[in-house]
This record gives sequence, structure tokens and C-alpha cells, in this order.
Amino acid sequence: MQHLIENLLHLSRADRAEISLHPVDIDPLVQSVIAHYQPLIDQPITYDGPATPTMVLADTDILHQVLTALLDNAHKYGAPDQSIDVTVAKQAQHVTLSVADHGPGISTADRPHIFERFYRVDESRSNKIEGSGLGLAIVAQLVRLSKGTITITDNPPHGACFIISLPSANEN
Repeated sequence: MQHLIENLLHLSRADRAEISLHPVDIDPLVQSVIAHYQPLIDQPITYDGPATPTMVLADTDILHQVLTALLDNAHKYGAPDQSIDVTVAKQAQHVTLSVADHGPGISTADRPHIFERFYRVDESRSNKIEGSGLGLAIVAQLVRLSKGTITITDNPPHGACFIISLPSANEN
């Protein structure tokens, strides 16, 4: 119950929040979050990112919270003997951050609802996994506040891949 209340408070704050976006090198932030998260789980976390600074317009605390939530989700739903794969890639006007697991994936029918509040995929399976159905709703709201987008795709041969696109802070 405490966890549910905390998530509702986070979501309520995110609904009303206005944030200040500033240039952030996403690579060291992602590597730091992974370094802190990896000792908490048995699944290995792989990381692939650019060799040069990758600047995004973002809020450091929000990026930290979003990545941690996506790692939590990948850990809960991913196969326990498979890696969680994190990738940062530069695009023309934006930077993508993806978190992929090797679990059962998310059906095409569930994808339009996955970021809705309290939505849980396949009740018979998700009741065995702790959660309130608010984590991805919070992530989606924080990404929107960051002027970004979040999508979900398959992670072949099985699994889910969450892809966040954030505005680039590089001058073009």
C-alpha cells in the first residue's frame, strides 16, 4: 500500500510539474545509473553508447528516475538468465535511449495501453509480479515533461524494448 501511495504522489507531482531542461551529457549519467543498479540484480546489464559526448536537453534527476524505472521493469519481466541491454544513440535532432529485455514481450494489443495508469498486461501473469501498474505511466509523463517521446517495440527473438527519444542539445 505504501508503494502504491508513493507512486500516486509521484504521478500527481508529474502531472503538475514544470521542469527546466538544460544540456546534459547522457552517457556518464546512464553509466552511473547502471553501475548503481547492477549490484542489485543477477541479470547482467550491457551498455552500448557513443564514444563522444552525447548532449540532450533534459533534467538529470528525471533521466535518472526514468532509467531506473525502465531497468526495474526489465528486471521484473526479463528472463532471469538473460541480459538487460541499454543503448544510447545519436540521431540528427535527437538522442535515443533504449532499454531492452529478453522476457515474454508485450503483445501488439497491449501496447497502446501500456502507459495508462493501473494497466497491467495479462492479469494471470502480472499478479505474480509485484507492482501497481503506475511505473510506466510515471515514466511516460516524465518523458513528456522532458519534451521527449517513448515507444515500445519487440526485442527479437523475444522481449520488449522501450525507446526514449530526447531532444539533442548539440548545435546543428
